[in-house]
Amino acid sequence: MANELLPPYRDATQPVESRVRDLLSRMTLREKAAQMTQIERRVASPSALSGLPVGSVLSAGGSAPRERASPRDWADMIDRMQHWALASRLGIPILYASDAVHGHNNLYGATIFPHNVALGAIRYEKVLEDLVFLVESGRISMSRIDDAVERILRVKFVVGLFEYPFSDRSLFDVVGCKRCPSEATFSDQEYSYAIVAIGEDAYAEFLGDRTELGIPFDGATMISLVAGKVPTVVIVISGRPLVLEPELLDKIDALVAAWLPGSEGGGVADVLFGDYDFEGVLPVTWFKSADQLPMNAGHNAYDPLFPLGYGLRR
Repeated sequence: MANELLPPYRDATQPVESRVRDLLSRMTLREKAAQMTQIERRVASPSALSGLPVGSVLSAGGSAPRERASPRDWADMIDRMQHWALASRLGIPILYASDAVHGHNNLYGATIFPHNVALGAIRYEKVLEDLVFLVESGRISMSRIDDAVERILRVKFVVGLFEYPFSDRSLFDVVGCKRCPSEATFSDQEYSYAIVAIGEDAYAEFLGDRTELGIPFDGATMISLVAGKVPTVVIVISGRPLVLEPELLDKIDALVAAWLPGSEGGGVADVLFGDYDFEGVLPVTWFKSADQLPMNAGHNAYDPLFPLGYGLRR
């Protein structure tokens, strides 16, 4: 009986397509244009989100609730915006986006995948006005607008955003490195092999300057812990050779220099699991210690860990 009091788009028992059509039929042109619009976090306000049903909000590069914001800070901010959006005439929840294809780099402690990306934002009011003008002038048909808005609404219904618009706070404890392997990891379960990825943050030019070239983020300890328990492949993610101590190399079974693979880092998995063959060879000499630098092939004192051109090839 309760569902009879709800508009069809609010009724979770209704088919998704029925909900999409019902909600679309209730929307004005400005509301449809707003649903197609993404605004940057810095301009998101109660009036911006409750006045019109903006489709999504974006955190562009460096745009965060505060410096070194925690998962709870992010959840509080996004949920607050969601409350504003739900107060709009039709109560359409927002999608929240982070401009970070290399990992949620705006969230302190989150996993970062090495990739450099240009970050952008969008001007909300100008886009909204332009869309409305183009439709009203006949340069864009209403059917085209409806098709675009249907796609946006369909995603929101399919992912359950109308029923569950707020953050899942049970996930706070899995952000960061709290689940790194420990002695308990190996006491609870037996493993046939392990893959350990260690290395540097992504960087370019002088931002990567360091006074020493050891494995950062306690990577050597991680290798020792895991490789002492189970056969181990180590993937080194770096923009240059790093110091690999002999005792570490003695413990591991294979070493992959992945460099900084960008958004195509999945290619490392392709060769690691045999979908493709390893074909690369070292484009530089891999030194034993930083004291040997500079080191160039052909020099009399050339005594590298791995020489120029070294690699696994068929």
